[in-house]
Amino acid sequence: MNPAALLQAMDDAEKKAVDNLARYKFSNFGYWAAAWVKYNQLAKDMGVIEKKRPSPFKSLVESARELQVSNAVVDLGGHWAEAFSKFGWGDGDNDSSGTDVVAQKIRALGYEVVTEFWGIHNYMVRDILKDGDMVISDEVRLGYDNPRDYLPSELISALDEAFTPYPEPALFD
Repeated sequence: MNPAALLQAMDDAEKKAVDNLARYKFSNFGYWAAAWVKYNQLAKDMGVIEKKRPSPFKSLVESARELQVSNAVVDLGGHWAEAFSKFGWGDGDNDSSGTDVVAQKIRALGYEVVTEFWGIHNYMVRDILKDGDMVISDEVRLGYDNPRDYLPSELISALDEAFTPYPEPALFD
């Protein structure tokens, strides 16, 4: 596929995805959204674009996560504490989107949350702030200490209530 055709296919996929979503054709939306993501990666890999374009679907994903958090109990596929562990979510081998869902719940409670990738390991919560003050102290061995040992009790209770109960992971020293 030549570069111009690839970029045109990417633009067409975005338009088709949006059109299908607007007409409640969710399966077709998924097909075209996935095609856009693939074209975006392919364009970068082929050197057609220098870096991947931002997803035109990001706001939809964020809205879905907000709905997910606002609904009763969310099943993350693991314990919420995995979002605070260097070895959480299968040491980064499993879907780590649970970290974003946990972060969104914490934000909904009035906190600021900073997430980041830890090398090749895990995507995790790095910092939490309340009214500009750090909630996680400098003494915490981030990624290794159990968040039950350093998070405020009201935050722990809210997270316990918001997410499907799973056994506590044996991830912490």
